[in-house]
Parts: sequence; structure tokens; C-alpha cells
Amino acid sequence: MTIDVLVAVIALVERRTYALAGEELSLSASAVHKRVRTAEGLLGQRLFIGTNEGMSLTKEGKVFYADAVRTVEQALLAEERMYASDVDWVFASELLFGKIPIWSNASLQKVLRPAARRARIMKLIGWHTFRHTYSTMLTEHGNDVKVVQELMRHAKLSTTMEIYTHPRMEKKREAQSKVVDMLFGRQRPEAVAL
Repeated sequence: MTIDVLVAVIALVERRTYALAGEELSLSASAVHKRVRTAEGLLGQRLFIGTNEGMSLTKEGKVFYADAVRTVEQALLAEERMYASDVDWVFASELLFGKIPIWSNASLQKVLRPAARRARIMKLIGWHTFRHTYSTMLTEHGNDVKVVQELMRHAKLSTTMEIYTHPRMEKKREAQSKVVDMLFGRQRPEAVAL
């Protein structure tokens, strides 16, 4: 049985509903359900029963759950990884005792979007927002457009420049002012560095 199936079972025990377990794992409720059904199929027994409070473990499920937690913990401890301890994760999963990072959609919903709301940012923040910002900042700091394209891992330069890179308003105004100055023969004093 794979670790992802075991983690789905653990998440369903902890969160009680397929939807909440899916949110924790950045999966759909149906994907969690499919993984739990896979475990039940391999074992040939039901692990959960539905109740008014959500999903509850059967007698067999309680035994399996204890084994699943031990197996996942052992797999995580045995896995060679770059980070030495659970405190190294920026967003650690509470579900697995901080031994793995929280999944990207969960951190987006639990951390980044609430932070944006507290900062009074009304725009819907998503991971793609950061890609647009990254591309724009790379370009504005004078990096070659081919370098930006490669860092963004785009096959075509047009994707980088037409979709992801957005000039800041100050840069647009500066460019427009230069054209107007040229047309009217105006000279602007050079900025003096202090």
C-alpha cells in the first residue's frame, strides 16, 4: 500500500469528512474517497462508517489507523531529505506532526489569503500571482529577457513577455514622459546620486 493511500486514511480520521481531508492534502474530496476505497479494497474490509459527526473508524479501521500512523512516521523518518528537522518547514503540516510541509493549496487558503485580507488586498491571491510578480521584478531589475524566460521555464519568450511581465506604473509614466519631452524639445535635469 502506498504512503499517499495511508496519508489519505489518516487525514480522513483527523478531519472527519472527505472535503476537509482533501483540503488538508490539496486533493479533491473524491480523490481522498478513492484512496480510502483503495485501502479498503486491498484489505477486504471497511475502515470507516458514516455518522452524523462525519466519518468514524470501524473496529478494523482503528487497528489499521494505528498501523498507518506508525508506517507513515517510519517512512518519513527513513526518508533522506534536505531538511534535518520538522522545524525547517516554513508551513508544516499539523496533521503529520510537522514532519512534512503543508500542501500548497492548504497553505494558500490557511495562510496567504488570510494574510492578504488582513493587509486589505482585495485581489484574489493565488500561486500564479507570485509568478507574475517574480517575472516583473526580474525584468525591472534589468535582467535579460532570455534569462527571465528560462527562470520562468517558458518554452516561448512571448509567453514571458506578453502574459507574465507587467511594467509598473512609474516605468510607464517615465517612458511616456521621455517621448513627450523629446517631442516638445524639453530637457529634464539628471538625477544626482547622493
